Amino acid sequence: MGERLLRYMDDIEDRLIAFAGANNLQIVRQIGFGIHGRVFMIIARHSASVVKVFEEEDPYKRERDVYLRLQEKGVEQIVGCHVPDLLSFSDDLRVVHISLVSRPFCLDFAAAYLDALPIGFPPMESDWEAEKLKEFGTEDWLKASLVLDRLKSFGIIQTDVSPTNISV
Repeated sequence: MGERLLRYMDDIEDRLIAFAGANNLQIVRQIGFGIHGRVFMIIARHSASVVKVFEEEDPYKRERDVYLRLQEKGVEQIVGCHVPDLLSFSDDLRVVHISLVSRPFCLDFAAAYLDALPIGFPPMESDWEAEKLKEFGTEDWLKASLVLDRLKSFGIIQTDVSPTNISV
């Protein structure tokens, strides 16, 4: 589609409609949003899936690349948490199309990095783990920690750790 056209399609809904039209997908409704973009449930061939439309290129590329890595490794679950399958993506539209998964799950990799954190990335604060323990609760934090360790074994460093991204 090209960068020139993308300049005229900065609106997330325009890019969603373009992706859905090009891939014969029916948009059902928005099911989420965050600082990186919006998430929509769609129907393709009588099956529900999810489309994530990103505001910016860097979070889009991180998410796409993590899903490509997981796909390359054949990962469907991490410590019992379902991982969405990468169904398709569009670099031009900054869209990732993934399968719909139920709890427990591990998803949302827009803030994850492959192999190493970028130079100058702020270090985790000393009370970070204590905060996560409060957020998750003791038992769930232990499981979430195992998920993070397993992600690291694939070279994936998840920096956005929350119960909405790692539901155990």
